[in-house]
Amino acid sequence: MITNNEVASHLYELARLITLAEGGGNVFRVRAYETASQAVEGYPEAVAEMSVADFTALRGVGKGTASKIRELVDSGRVKGLEELHFQFPSNFLVLTRVPGVGRPRQNRDTWRRDRFLERLSESARQLVASNR
Repeated sequence: MITNNEVASHLYELARLITLAEGGGNVFRVRAYETASQAVEGYPEAVAEMSVADFTALRGVGKGTASKIRELVDSGRVKGLEELHFQFPSNFLVLTRVPGVGRPRQNRDTWRRDRFLERLSESARQLVASNR
């Protein structure tokens, strides 16, 4: 059975990957997934045993997000998240936390393939130099 933390992690990852894919264009949807992630993570009972109606009773969880949670609990995956994984390699979100690379909303050009490795390499050199 999937835990609340795992569900919250999937929702948070979905929010981050949507931000990358859309460049922060759909702020409300991203925020909805972030809010739902926090609600699920802090909920004292197992969300795996809840219905879609029960999910929507949680503060910050709407119908669309509730159906995504139910899909995740029932099948172990979310269609939208799987599609985004095809666009971005695994552990890609870790790179958004590298100093100098930053959040994709602010540095959209950084994420273009032609500049990405150059920018990442430059950021890594600066990070190493600052830790000496």
